[in-house]
Order: sequence, then C-alpha cells, then structure tokens
Amino acid sequence: MPSLPSPSPSPSAGASQDRIVRAPQFAGRPAPHSPEAETTLLSCLMLDGADVMRLCHRLKLCEASFHIAAHGIVYAALEALYRARQPMDLACLAEAMKAAKTLEAVGGVAFLMAVSEKVPTIAQAEYFATQVRDLWAMRGAIREFTQATERVHGNTGGGEQLAGEMELMAGWIARALELLRADAATMAEAAASALDRTLAKLDGKVDRSRWLFTGLHEFDKHFGALDANNEDWLVILGAFQAGGKSSLARQIVVNNLRQGKSAVLFLFETGLALWLENAACVVCAINPRALDRLPADLRAEYETVLRELHGYLGKSLWIYDEHVPAELLVARLDDHARRHGAPDLIVVDHLHLMSSQRKFAKREQELGFIAKLLARCFKRLNRTGLVLAQLNRSARTSGGNRRPEPHDVRDSGEIEQAARRMIFIHTPDKDMRDQEQTPNQEQVMVELVQAKHNNGRTGSREFWFKRNLTRFYDIGDAELNAERAKVAPAASPAADSRGFTKEQGRGMGKGGRA
Repeated sequence: MPSLPSPSPSPSAGASQDRIVRAPQFAGRPAPHSPEAETTLLSCLMLDGADVMRLCHRLKLCEASFHIAAHGIVYAALEALYRARQPMDLACLAEAMKAAKTLEAVGGVAFLMAVSEKVPTIAQAEYFATQVRDLWAMRGAIREFTQATERVHGNTGGGEQLAGEMELMAGWIARALELLRADAATMAEAAASALDRTLAKLDGKVDRSRWLFTGLHEFDKHFGALDANNEDWLVILGAFQAGGKSSLARQIVVNNLRQGKSAVLFLFETGLALWLENAACVVCAINPRALDRLPADLRAEYETVLRELHGYLGKSLWIYDEHVPAELLVARLDDHARRHGAPDLIVVDHLHLMSSQRKFAKREQELGFIAKLLARCFKRLNRTGLVLAQLNRSARTSGGNRRPEPHDVRDSGEIEQAARRMIFIHTPDKDMRDQEQTPNQEQVMVELVQAKHNNGRTGSREFWFKRNLTRFYDIGDAELNAERAKVAPAASPAADSRGFTKEQGRGMGKGGRA
C-alpha cells in the first residue's frame, strides 16, 4: 500500500493554504491523532458516501475534527458534495476540489488517490469515525486545560475571576461530554419527536409547551407567540436609546412568570434590585419616580407585587447582573440548564454592552460573533432568547422618521443573519388621530414592527406606550379608558395626609389605570 504523499501546496492554492497550518501544536509532545483513522474514514466516505456522511453528522464531525489539515479540507469537499446530492467518488471529488481551488493545496490528485486506495469495509467506518471524534475531543481538552492553567497562573482578580475561569471550563466540559456521548439514539429520538409534533399538527393538536406571549393581545394575535419549537431561538428586540425596549422586556418577563414559565435574565445595563423595583411598577401601573410619595393603598398593592416577584427568585426567575464576557454568559447558561433545567425564556439586556474574550479588528465583527454564539446556545437548548439591541440614529435622520429595518440595528452585519425574529419599537411623528407626538409626551402611540420572522409573517401593530409608567398597552384598552374619563369625569380625588392623590401616585391623569 503506497504511503501518503505529504501535501505540497502550490502558489495557486490561494486562501486554502491558510487552512493547512491550522493544526494545533502542543509543547513537549505530539498532539494525539491518528493519520490511519483519518485516511481510512475518508476512504470510507469515497466508497459509500451518503451512509458514512450521515454517521459523521451524527457524531458531529466537521473539518476541524481532523488533525491533519489536508484531511479536513478533503472532508469539507466531500461534505459539500453530499449536501449538493452529488456522487462522492474520486473523480467527482477531484473535479469539485479543482473548481474550489483546494486540490493543489492538499497535494493534488496523487494525494486523493493514495487516500482512496485504502480498502476498508463499511463496518469499519463507525470505528474510525468514533476514533477521529475521540482524538479531536482529546486535543480540545489539552488545549482548553492548558490555556486555563495559564489564565489561572496569571489571575490577578482574586476569587471572582477564578470562579469565572472555572465556569468557562465547566461549560466547555459539558459541551465536550455532549459531543462524546452522541449516538444513534440521539438522532432517533429527535426524529421521533419531530415526527410526533408534525403528526399532531396535522391533527390540529399544536404543541404549546414553548409558547411565550408578550401580553399585548394585538401583537400575540397577529404575529403569534414566541415559540422555540417554531425555531424562534434568537429574537432581537430593538429600539433607540430610551425607546422602551427594557420596559417591554420587563413586561414580557412578568407576564410569562405569571403564566408559570421560567426565565433567566442577564442584565448589563441595570442591577437586580432596580429591575425588580421597576417590574413591580409596571404591574401596578405606578410611576417609578413616585415611589416615595405613594398613598397607603397603592403602597400596599406595590409591596404585595414586589414580594411576589422576589418570591420567584431562585424558583422560576434567575437574574445575573455581573458584566461578563459572552463566552462566560453561555457557560453560565449551560450550567444553569444542567442544574435547574433549561429556562423557558432567556433575556439579555443588552447586546451592545456585551464583549468577547477574543480580539477583533472591528466592533461589528465582535458583535456578529456574539450574536452567533448566543444563537447557537439558544438553539442547542431549544429555548427562546430575547436579546435587546440599539438602533442606529441614521434610521431617524435618513429618509425621515421611517420604520426600522433589520439593517438598522447598530453594527448589524451578522446580527441580522443570526436572528430568527426581529422586533422593533417605532414612534411615528403622528398618532392614529393625526396628532403630533413630542419627546416630552407622557403617552405616545408606538408601532411594534416585526421586521423579520423566518417562519411567520412580518408587519406592524399599534400600541400605547405610557412613558411615565414604562408600560405598553393595547390601543383598545387605553382608548376605552379615555372615553370613560370623558363621559364620567371623576370628582377631585381625595388626597392622602401628604396631599398626594392616587392618580398622581400612578403618574396618570383622570383615566386611571389602563
């Protein structure tokens, strides 16, 4: 059997040459790998491509799983043929790699012929695929533990930084265990579950276990619930600064907590105490700035709701308000899922305050990486993640005050690609009565614009946003209250002992609570 020729890249190899040097190096000893297992697996793919490729996908193999970079490039080419439903034999492979300008980078046709001349049996495919997978995991473990050791030696942040490093490692170990434990049952169970859901849908029995409602009737009715089973994994909620995105997120969280759902919050803009305080204000329709001047009955109502929200903590609500890198956030979320089960709703407030441990040339690249990292995590957990984001000011200044579009997210780039749904809060210049709206107006009409939905409709719906109460209402509810106030205006409300009325405590006029 001829020995494999060493890859001899040519100058025409172009960008693919960069991939040849990516194999990790380990000081003092060679990286664990098996050229025999890698070449035999590639030979099996050329012999019976479709069945062996499905096996590789079940084991979650990819180009990076191969230690010898040339083998990884050949695997990527075979996978491209498989996805295009083309034959995966030597001739087709050589032609495809020649068209992609990667053939010379691996050593030409001679290299492919040497690989294909191995004559394995298909029964050997699973053994060698598993060996490639296990050695890939070993190299990753060595690399991660080595880097962790170096970071711990350089630790200058005390116990908190050390805890963060340990959380990162725990997250990596969990993902590695998931990879190593992948087997046929995993795919079979997923396929059976998908079949059951589809058949149930045909019978009119829809799985509502992952449904999350905003609490705004018109939005939920028109656009449907946020549903992880409908692949609503990464949902972007965007608005301009002080545009109400955090207020709407609080409203959504509280609404779902009261429906028996669970939520995990990662807060980069505020802290746990203030979030709970403002959430209770939303429920009671109280102006947060008037908490120190509430009459007795409103104070009692507010305290009851505040205690209710505190009662959710550690049971169905978890709030993390430390400023941590995106990688640590994902590790913490994975750890939470192992300890408590995956939460029904994940909220990140907000994307543009996040950072990564990696270094990027541009901020746009960093945010794109973070968005994709979050999207992969939410997909892996099969849960909805509501990620708040800021919009570019140019959306207001260029072409008038138009409705935002997906590319209006600040540093959008890959954020738009990673998101499954994108919802924006838009304040038009005039309300539905053609009245001008001003920045200092307490109650304004806003549009919730669903600018992107991979598996549903797009469009907009109108709502009231009471800025002083940081709360959104359906148009019909607010209008009904306004009409009641006109027909039967209230008498001068009785003031409490400090001369402060209930309506003032709520921060509202005669209309009362909407």
